[in-house]
Amino acid sequence: MKPDDLDRLLSAEPAIEPRPAFAHSVMAAVRREAELPAPLPFPWRRVVWGVAASAAIGAAAGWVAARTGTVPDASILRSGFDLAWSQQGQAFAAVAAALLVSWLSWALPARLYGLRS
Repeated sequence: MKPDDLDRLLSAEPAIEPRPAFAHSVMAAVRREAELPAPLPFPWRRVVWGVAASAAIGAAAGWVAARTGTVPDASILRSGFDLAWSQQGQAFAAVAAALLVSWLSWALPARLYGLRS
């Protein structure tokens, strides 16, 4: 088939035109979307300030604990068994459990409502 034959075949087909109501329905949808209020922006500044404040408070608490001598020496960390049954190990387990519960309370609803892929 030569290019001239193809051009002749394609030019013989009737033009495809949308229904008259199509453009009207598309423009109505565009107007509806334009009338919706803009989504709220994510408060990045507050997040940054909150993370910075949390880090500063944590660092200050660690510094105060180290200065007052409430932090044990590293000898308690020699074995995982000692750590697991010591007061520090129990505190670590409590913090780890709290972090896990916090993460799950965010991740499960986010997954259920499709906020995260």
